[in-house]
Amino acid sequence: ETPNDTHFAASLNLAVMQAEAAWEIHKCENGSEPIIIGIVDTGAVWKHPDLAHNIWNNIGEDANLNGYTMYHHGTTWVMDPGDLNGIDDEANGYSDDLIGWNFMLNANGDENNDPLDVASHGTRVSGLAGARTNNSIGVSSLSWNPIILPISCAHSGATSTISKGYDGILYAAENGAKIINCSWGGSTYSSVNRDVIAHVDSMGVIVVAAAGNSNNTTPVYPSAYPKVISTAALNNNGSKFSSSSYGGFVDVGAPNQVSYTTTSYSEYIALTGYTSYASPIAAALTALIRSYHPDWTNEQVRTQLKNTCDNVNSVNPGKEYLLGEGRLNAYRALAEDNPAGDPKLHLRFFQQLVHNDGNSNKAIEQGESFSMNLVIRNFSDYTSNGDATFVLSTT
Repeated sequence: ETPNDTHFAASLNLAVMQAEAAWEIHKCENGSEPIIIGIVDTGAVWKHPDLAHNIWNNIGEDANLNGYTMYHHGTTWVMDPGDLNGIDDEANGYSDDLIGWNFMLNANGDENNDPLDVASHGTRVSGLAGARTNNSIGVSSLSWNPIILPISCAHSGATSTISKGYDGILYAAENGAKIINCSWGGSTYSSVNRDVIAHVDSMGVIVVAAAGNSNNTTPVYPSAYPKVISTAALNNNGSKFSSSSYGGFVDVGAPNQVSYTTTSYSEYIALTGYTSYASPIAAALTALIRSYHPDWTNEQVRTQLKNTCDNVNSVNPGKEYLLGEGRLNAYRALAEDNPAGDPKLHLRFFQQLVHNDGNSNKAIEQGESFSMNLVIRNFSDYTSNGDATFVLSTT
């Protein structure tokens, strides 16, 4: 199945993931129920001709009952003025959120109902996750026409800073998103934010997030929280993109070498690398699996995504098993039944507590018993939380 979008053939990463063969099996637009991907980012140019048709319409706010909350008005797309009544019609806590929400209108944290992109980041991410496909213009998305719910968590004075990101995650989940993409993160662990992820997972929502661009193994959150699909950036041959983070917390790698997407108001751009643009590709494939198997649990979807990846150990010497299960393969993700996983621990040193040695002189002496008291985290979903045996050796 070959879409007629102008830049399809030039998007080299789609061929690597066997997208055309996958689309022969299923497309999101053909699912039994619509799949909404929440894009928690810098917003989106929702008026872009290759995004507008796929933007979420909040029918709960359709005050004039005409069946839509945005439409094409002459030369551009606009929110339906007949629905802008200043009332929270569907009682979700947000008045006139016709197409999404802006959590950071300014540095004061004021909010409004227009999630218009304050940079280009969220628009690029949105295009990779769900640009309008097979409409004779622009770019193709791996998901093939899901619904995009744009959420802005940045303001014009700090376009590279995401604030209230977890509020955005909750908003997306509570308004019907089945997949949420977070192309951002930081190194600080928060039990409260972890609880947000656990809460939306219990609602049947899967969060996909960027693994980070530090070229090291330091966990980045939210991608390193349990149940989140942490996504590294790969070159199309499966090798790690130079800046992409890696390590036990990574679940999959998305090839995004020469991946065309939307940017600005009517423009397009070819991207290569960076996990911000790998994550929405993984989100798109997660949406495609969810659409094909609407009755599956989150765990089944995640397992299918990971267990159908192509092994990339041979092209990543020294980083074997540190890029999750490998490179995404869309065709395998739809075609294979019950793919077998590779059960293994994904370990990382987490913390050293107070050690103990017999005479408390902080030296390990001949014949002395001691404990090192290490805390090690296992990021794997496929192994039990029972006992593990470790061997400590030294030269």
